[in-house]
Amino acid sequence: MQEEHREDSPDLRNQKLHINIVKREVDIEGEKIYLTTLEFNLLVYLTRHPNRVLTYQQIYEAVWEEPYFCQKGNIMTHISHLRKKIETKAKGICRIENMRGVGYRMIIQNL
Repeated sequence: MQEEHREDSPDLRNQKLHINIVKREVDIEGEKIYLTTLEFNLLVYLTRHPNRVLTYQQIYEAVWEEPYFCQKGNIMTHISHLRKKIETKAKGICRIENMRGVGYRMIIQNL
């Protein structure tokens, strides 16, 4: 598994999860998952950095594209919504782990 994925890659996929960057579509085992713009951007950012702990600051500045200033609660809320939409359907495929006091890590198989 690659540590990071190319930023210009049009797709992120494994056997069950497919993220089409150009069309901004996500499906898990062929079922479309409907995400908000922020949820989609979060998923793409986390997925491009599998198994790597990303700080709240890194996540916020990459996804919201503005300086981080105590936005931990905002990030946590959007991650919670994203988890509800993908983790129940993606069991064994991917999960988002909270690294208490630091940030999050996307655990994903064979992307």
